[in-house]
Amino acid sequence: MYGFAVEPSLQGKGIGRSALSYVVTSEEKNGIERVHLEVAADHEHALGLYKSCGFMTYNTQDYYNYDLNLL
Repeated sequence: MYGFAVEPSLQGKGIGRSALSYVVTSEEKNGIERVHLEVAADHEHALGLYKSCGFMTYNTQDYYNYDLNLL
């Protein structure tokens, strides 16, 4: 799966948690031992969801922008 989002107006209703739980459970049934995901380090809402579902942070990476309009 690439990309995971819940429509902002539907957030906070357990939809993301249910979907994530379904994916993890399905992978476990198929013998998959790890589920890896990436999330923006400043996306506190998503980080809270993933951590509450048992995911652990193992690596962080900063990204940088360079505004070409400043040239």
